[in-house]
Amino acid sequence: MHGLSIRARRLRPSERLKGDNGARIGNSGNGLDLFRDEMADVGRGLDIELDQEIEVPRRRINLGSNLGISKFAGDVVCFAKLAFYLHKKRDHARLRPDPYLIPERVDCTSPKKHCRIGATGQKMHAPIELANIAADVLALIRERAPRVHCITNSVAQQYTANMLLAAGAVPSMTISPDEIGPFVAGANAVLINLGTFDRDRKSAIENAVAIAADKGLPWLVDPVFIERSPARAEFARALVASHPSAVRLNHAEFATLSGDKADGESAARFAEAHATIVALTGDIDTVTDGRRGIAIANGHPLMGLVTAMGCAGAALVCAALAVERDPWLATLAALAGFGVAGELAAQRAHGPGSFATAMIDALHGLDRGILRARLKVS
Repeated sequence: MHGLSIRARRLRPSERLKGDNGARIGNSGNGLDLFRDEMADVGRGLDIELDQEIEVPRRRINLGSNLGISKFAGDVVCFAKLAFYLHKKRDHARLRPDPYLIPERVDCTSPKKHCRIGATGQKMHAPIELANIAADVLALIRERAPRVHCITNSVAQQYTANMLLAAGAVPSMTISPDEIGPFVAGANAVLINLGTFDRDRKSAIENAVAIAADKGLPWLVDPVFIERSPARAEFARALVASHPSAVRLNHAEFATLSGDKADGESAARFAEAHATIVALTGDIDTVTDGRRGIAIANGHPLMGLVTAMGCAGAALVCAALAVERDPWLATLAALAGFGVAGELAAQRAHGPGSFATAMIDALHGLDRGILRARLKVS
């Protein structure tokens, strides 16, 4: 890091935890040193010379809007928004670049200030950085208790509801024509699961999607068994054309939905073409938005022997979408946590029956340390 000149007040030196190259702070006022440390870790060349007083609020600062730097640095700062995410106990902070906003290479100068951003590709601290992101998202679910309205498989409702409750979210399930409107309008996210594809659910789904679009709510499509039903597959394609926040599906379902082979490259093309997140699940889960992609290798075979396990995982993604504005990060955080919980549950279970209960307990007890120790991503 070089060339950083930001005048700040009430800032303390950053504290580093032994054995970790990321910055750790005991007080949110340490933002300047945290900025310097973490930009070096992220691996970007960034020079800023500004005469700008800053204060770090309790949770997040946006260097573009909150501090008004956009006025000084011009359009280039719109490509370089950086956000501090502070843990609610103020014992952890992370600075991460927004990959939607940072181009491959940008240079700009002016007589009064200088900003140069250079990058040859995205860098993330995997798996530790991704484990921290997952932990942050799961903590926000517990803190905010988002309500997820689930239109889902009739055999999956109870287990899905229990899994959401264990994660700290609030489930609702009605498909009544008299209730679907207000229930969806007041929700924080919506799950559309096609596991039970009857007339009532189809009508409820159409109403829910329209309301979610009107309210700007995140919503996810889980096109269960579309490879076995042409009518279900056609309906799923219509739903994807309405641009859900995410689509969670297995390899057979993806092949039917896309007409392409089920692999990472095809998933990326599909995600970019439909402006959505594709979560392609299996032995290794792939999460992509078309530009960013990650493979998550956590999980256990017992997860495939419990009815509604995948449905519950999709519901957890919805809860994450409700609290994390970046749908790619939300999806990978939820699936990462779900996979790690599956591994922990398998250690305690004697078979599929006890595993189903242990899975709920494991998700409920998931914490940052466990995620940092067990997450396997590439």
